[in-house]
Amino acid sequence: MGAVNKIRQAFNDIHADPRLKDLTKQALERERQRRARRKTGLVLACTLLCAAFVLILGLRGYTWLQTPISYVSIDVNPSIELALNRLDRVVAASAYNPEGAGILEGLSLKGKKYTDAIQAIVGSSAMSAYLADDPELLFTVASDGAHQVRLENGAADTSMQMGHSCHSASTDMATAAQAHASGLSLGKYNAYLQLIRYDDTVTVEECREMSIAEIRGLIRQYRQGEREKAQEMPPAPTPAPTQDPNTGGGCVNDMDTDMNNDDNSGMPAQEQHQYRHHGGHHH
Repeated sequence: MGAVNKIRQAFNDIHADPRLKDLTKQALERERQRRARRKTGLVLACTLLCAAFVLILGLRGYTWLQTPISYVSIDVNPSIELALNRLDRVVAASAYNPEGAGILEGLSLKGKKYTDAIQAIVGSSAMSAYLADDPELLFTVASDGAHQVRLENGAADTSMQMGHSCHSASTDMATAAQAHASGLSLGKYNAYLQLIRYDDTVTVEECREMSIAEIRGLIRQYRQGEREKAQEMPPAPTPAPTQDPNTGGGCVNDMDTDMNNDDNSGMPAQEQHQYRHHGGHHH
C-alpha cells in the first residue's frame, strides 16, 4: 500500500471534523511534494555537477591535445611547418609560400604522427619535382630538451628511409615564435639568423623570396671567405712554455694547443655543427 493510501486510510479511521481532516491531508500532501521536489532538485544538482566536471575535464583534455609544444619545419623551396602536440601528432600544418600551399593541398595531416606526416609530404607527387637533382632538403625542429633531439632524428630517419638525404637543425621555442611573427618558416628563419651574422643588411623580406638552398649557399660563401682569410694570415707564434719557478719544469697551455689545431678556425664557434647532414653526399 502506498504512502498516500496509508495516510488516507489513517484519516478515515479518525473521527474528526471533515474540514479539519481535509486541511490536515492537504498540509501533509504539500509536505510530501516539497520533500519530493527537494530530492529531485538534489539529484538534478548532482547530475549537473557531474556533467560540468566531465565537460571541464573534456575541454582541458582537448586543449591539452590541441596545444602545440613543438614544431618541425620542412624546407626545400616549398616551406611547410608542422605544429605538434605532446603526443607528437600534427595539430596544424602551415605553408609559408605558394609552393608549400601547393604541396599541402589535398593532404590530410591533422592527427597523424609527425613521421607519417613527413612521409606524406616528402612522398607526395607535388613534392617530387622539388626533390629532383639532389636539392637542399632541410628539417628544422623547435622543442625543449631531449625531445628536440628525438624529433630531429625521427625526421631525418624518415627522410633517409625514403631515399632522400637531408640536413637537420634544431632551435628553441622562442625562435619559433620569432619566426612566426616574421612570416617565415622555422627553417628559413633559422637560416636567416645565421646569414645576418655575416651580412646584417639582409632583410626578412629578401629571405622570404629566397629558397633555402639560396640562403644556405650565401652562408657557405661567407664561411668560405672567412676560412680563406684565416689561411692568408700568418700563423700565430707559439707561446713559450710557462715555467714553474718552484719546480723549474715546463707547463704548456692546453687551451693554446687546442686553438692552434682547430680545423674550424675560420668558422664562428657558435655555428660549428649548426646543421647536421644525414645520408648521401654532403655539399
